[in-house]
Amino acid sequence: MQLGELQSQMSRFNARDVNVVALSVDPVKESRSMVGRMKLSFALVSDQHQSIMKEYGVRNPDTQELALHAVFILDEDQKVFYRKVASRRPVSQELLDAIDYHYGRYPLGDKALVRGDIPVAYPRNNFQALIELGQTSELPKGVIAEDLAPVLLVLQAGKSDAAVITFRQWVQKNPMPLEEYLQVVRWLTINTMSVDSATILAGRELDEALIQLGALREQRPSSAKKLETAQLRLENIRSKVRKNAGVWRLSRLRGMLRGYRELAIAGS
Repeated sequence: MQLGELQSQMSRFNARDVNVVALSVDPVKESRSMVGRMKLSFALVSDQHQSIMKEYGVRNPDTQELALHAVFILDEDQKVFYRKVASRRPVSQELLDAIDYHYGRYPLGDKALVRGDIPVAYPRNNFQALIELGQTSELPKGVIAEDLAPVLLVLQAGKSDAAVITFRQWVQKNPMPLEEYLQVVRWLTINTMSVDSATILAGRELDEALIQLGALREQRPSSAKKLETAQLRLENIRSKVRKNAGVWRLSRLRGMLRGYRELAIAGS
């Protein structure tokens, strides 16, 4: 299941005296980094060689680089009363319902917490994704495009699992500062999704408008007329972004940037 969604509902698990433990195939360093970035309050165990997953019969048959999506709930006697292995990750409400039913108190009726509280990686929204794409789209000095061809090919073929593995392997073999990794992520996203120049230009315009408005607000005294003009410019650009979000595939671009940024951060 999604760690951020689970974290957002932790008080409901705590109220039921449920101990939550998540397993990851990532190395300890990457798992610790994830805990810190997402402010997770539950245990995240690094099962890099899938030994625990093997005991539960849910090892990924294709690779040790990625895990199957699996959830188990055990009672006080360590007996499994809920098991789900599927391509779709369950949400917290499904697990809480299963727990309440097992203990004869379904439906408990406690209110789900606002999903807006879910920790989300950057970029959080379409505007941030567009600004990210508006940064330099060139590869860092010394990085050769041909070396990234294997990553690009599997991404363009839609093989998401293979792409994650291939990019992670590339990161491990090519140490560099984090900002350069993020530059590579932008380049991969732009070339995988064939992002056109109009989309990138809109990101730069949005960034410039935000910087201009922020600078004017800091001026003392500031011109009311200039502030009004800058605010209007920003709203016009935001309106254009909302209007073109579907055409520019901002939802998909945001998801790809978010996922590969996380891989880059974890490997830096």
